[in-house]
Order: sequence, then C-alpha cells, then structure tokens
Amino acid sequence: MPGGIVILFTLLIVMSLLTYVIPAGQYQRIESPTSGRMMVDPNSFTYIDKNPTSFLKFLIAIPRGFTESAAVIAFTFIIAGAIEVVKRTGLINTIVVRLSKKFENNASMVIPILMIVFSLLAAFVGTPELSMIYVPIIMPLLVSLGFNAITAVAIPLVGTVIGFTAAFTNPFTVGIAHEIAQLPMFSGLWFRVIVYLILMPIGTIYIMRYANSIKTDSKLAIEKALTDGSLANDEIKYVDNTEFSNRQKVVGLFFVVILIIMIYGVLTMNWGMIEMAGIFVGLGVLAGIIGGMNAESISGAFVDGAKNVMAGGILIGVARGVSVIMNDAMILDTIVHFFASMLNSLPGSLNAIGIFIMQTAFNFLVPSGSGKALVTMPIISPLAEIVGLNQQVAVLAFQFGDGLTNILWPTSGFFMATLQIAKVEWTDWAKFYTKLLIILSLLCAVILVIAQAINLGPF
Repeated sequence: MPGGIVILFTLLIVMSLLTYVIPAGQYQRIESPTSGRMMVDPNSFTYIDKNPTSFLKFLIAIPRGFTESAAVIAFTFIIAGAIEVVKRTGLINTIVVRLSKKFENNASMVIPILMIVFSLLAAFVGTPELSMIYVPIIMPLLVSLGFNAITAVAIPLVGTVIGFTAAFTNPFTVGIAHEIAQLPMFSGLWFRVIVYLILMPIGTIYIMRYANSIKTDSKLAIEKALTDGSLANDEIKYVDNTEFSNRQKVVGLFFVVILIIMIYGVLTMNWGMIEMAGIFVGLGVLAGIIGGMNAESISGAFVDGAKNVMAGGILIGVARGVSVIMNDAMILDTIVHFFASMLNSLPGSLNAIGIFIMQTAFNFLVPSGSGKALVTMPIISPLAEIVGLNQQVAVLAFQFGDGLTNILWPTSGFFMATLQIAKVEWTDWAKFYTKLLIILSLLCAVILVIAQAINLGPF
C-alpha cells in the first residue's frame, strides 16, 4: 500500500480536480465583537465565479502548505529537539528500565496509566499534536514489554483523541464554540466529564485486548522494532543501576514544571503553538545544562531530535496543501453551505446527530479544530436555534465530530506525522482503529440523544 506522502499527494490531485466540478461560493466574514476573530456570517452565502486549480497552483499548494502550517512544524521540530536533549541526560532511559522491570509481570497495566495522563492533558489543553512527542518517549518502554509499534502509537493517539473529544476546557474547540454560541465559557463541564468517563474505559480496554493479543517475548519485540525502524539501536540500554542520579531528578522535576507552565499559559494567556514551542526551547537548553551537557552536545541533540521527525514535518505541510487548494478555489464555503442545507432538512430529533455527522465529514477537509469552529459554528448556532436544538448540545455535537476522526483522516497532519515517526502504515492503523471508531461514534450518538432529551444547557 502507498505511504503517507503518496496518499496525501493523491488527495491533492483529487481535490484539484474537484475544483472544476464544485461551484465556487463565499460567506462574508465578520469580526467577533468580543474576541476580534473573523467569523462567518451565516446569512451571507453567495455563489461566485469559478476559480479552478491550475497546474501551477497545484504545484505551489505544497510549499504554501508548509508556510501556512509553519507554527505546527516549528512546534514539532523544537519539541522533538528538546525531548532528545532530555533523553541524552539518561532520564528517559532510566524511567524506561525501571518501568520495564516494574511491569514485566503485568505489562498491560502500563497502558491505562499512560492513556489517562495523555488524555487528561488533551482534555484540559487541547493539544493532540503532542502525540508526535509521546511516541518516541514511550516506544522503548512498550517494545521492551513485548508490544509492537501500533500499541505504542495507539496509546497516545487514542488517549489524546478521547481527551480532545471530551474537551473539559479545550480552548481551541469548546472555548471558541462557546464564545460563538454565546454560552458561558466551559459551561456543561460536568456532562463532558461523564462523556470522558464513558469513552475512556472503552478505548483503554480495546487497546489492552489488542496489546495482549500480539504480545511477544521482549527480545523478539525489540528485534522486530529495530528491523522496521520504529526503534533506534541506542534507545534501549539495560543497566544494573536503575536509581535516578541527582541531575536526572532535577531534570525530571523541571520537565513537570514546564508542563504545568504550558497548561497555565494555554488556559489563561491564550498561548498557541509558538509560545509552547518557546517554552520547550527553554526546557531543552536548561535540561542539557542541568544534565551536565556542554553547548555543542545540547545543540547537536536538538538537531538530531529535529531530524527524527523531519518526515513527520513534511507530512504536516503536504496535508495542509489540501486546505490551500480548497481555499484558493473558493469551494470550502460551498461545501459548508451544502452541509448546512442538509441539516436544515433533517427532523428535529436528528439534528444533533446530523451536526455530528456533518462535522465528521468536514473534519476530512479542515482538520483544525479552531478553524472548523470559526467556519461552521456561526452556521450551526443559528441553525440549532431555528430547529429548537439547545446551543450546548450543538457544541457537543461539533466537538464529537471534530475529535474522533482526527486519528483516521489522512489530511490530519499531526496524525500522519505520528504514524511516520513510529513507522506505522496508515492502512495498518485504519484496520486497527476503524472498529473502535465505530464503537465510539455510536456511543457519542447515544450521548447526543440523551443530551437533547434532558435539554442540556444552560440553553
């Protein structure tokens, strides 16, 4: 089967051809009086002259995708570099060896522990992109316990996507959606916590069952990982002394403090990718100094870490090219208008599920949660009011549709980059995840019906 780059390049060709079929259209953008963000005026859609993708526009879509996703790519390279510095202090290797010995008789129990950590970070901060960084950290541990690369990828991807979907205080999806719907910020939190408590055990059990079914001897697992490239030769070093050195303890404490600062910045100071990347620059430099590394060693580790995720960064840029083509041809708003017309024709009892399905499909075209919120919520919010659907339920349907397929659609840059880092083929992942996606989607549909039945509010 074709690799990630080939899949995305094929999608670019298909989308370019569709610009000759789908009529161009446009909504007017208006400025939000509270945040200053530009949002869609839901009553302003008009068809305009076609602007199909020429051969030259097709060629430049990829470099433009790189420039438009520069913040995410920089975030990826810098965090990978910082983590590589931390790894060279010996901290991560010591953690891996200690956990390997601790869980060697009950290996699968490490799965729920890691998933809870990753999912809660995503639920509060909304950063599924960190999966790209979690994978190289936990890969040595999972392989040393006898599991494979899909297990190592599934734990952060499924964990973060469940947290991102439940979205306790996710500022990039629920925060923007609540602002547009004029709901009290992060209201309905109690219901989203219940959603998390329903979805999380399902995802965890699913991965644990798979992991136990493929578990093998740790030596065989390591040999396979080394052969397929998901593990480097120096990533597992068994040592007799598994005690943390004083330097490693300080580095570990500093790492935790950095994560707390990052969460605080995102939730209270509107930090984005650039600010978080800057924090990790500080982590890498100071962790290296604390770990006893000189300037040359620190900079070398940064460069090597960035090299390790180079292919992932390329995938992010290419994936963004799909959105570039749609925006240039002015067909994105036409697609939104089409979905809105379909929603308007549904019976009232199915409107919440209709929004969920619409957002799931639209997630293929615009993987960015904040981008989807700014484009679709100004349409969904008044539409929900017209058909008698609570605004809170409409936001809930939006976040469900925005979340679950972030780790299926190949246009999701961070997801494809994560697979690339772990050397997992998209087709293998799709085979693993599709059944869980169906289960989680059906649960979300039931939850939406319940939310609509109880008039989840405040309005």
